[in-house]
Amino acid sequence: MQSNARSHGAATGIEVGPPRTRPSALCLALALVAGCASGPTYEQLSGSLPAIPPGQGRIFLFLTGATEVPGFFPQPTLDGAKIGELRTGTYLYADRPAGRHVVGIYVKEGNAAFGSQGATDPVDVLLAPGERVYIEADTLSLVGMVKVTLRPVPPDEGASTMLPLHPAPPASP
Repeated sequence: MQSNARSHGAATGIEVGPPRTRPSALCLALALVAGCASGPTYEQLSGSLPAIPPGQGRIFLFLTGATEVPGFFPQPTLDGAKIGELRTGTYLYADRPAGRHVVGIYVKEGNAAFGSQGATDPVDVLLAPGERVYIEADTLSLVGMVKVTLRPVPPDEGASTMLPLHPAPPASP
């Protein structure tokens, strides 16, 4: 006769019972809040990315680990236009003509769950033809507000940091 009762090992404290076939509600809720990325990684996709067009360079932005503000997803801007939405463990890129460009973060209005959103100091990028530039984003929780920081990283560090990351979703309206 099969029993659904769970027993606890006396000495080990290990729960014994039938294997779980579905994730718990808590796990699902955490995954939704964290906005976890899935699908192929940058390492898997990097060889199939389109070539950088002649006279242009490529700007990569990424958000690596868990942030201090789960559920808040920064929306990077390039020359004032939103280019995507960074979630934990994601990256995005944009090809632009060689020259000066400004990378920033769109300030979302009405972040009731997080308080106000502080302005992000923009990063000026002087892009050379064929160059790859890497910028890491991070979110910080401050009293009554959320703040996003941007940090340029050296090309070797940026390329290796992005290997396990997934493509970010497109910008939301």
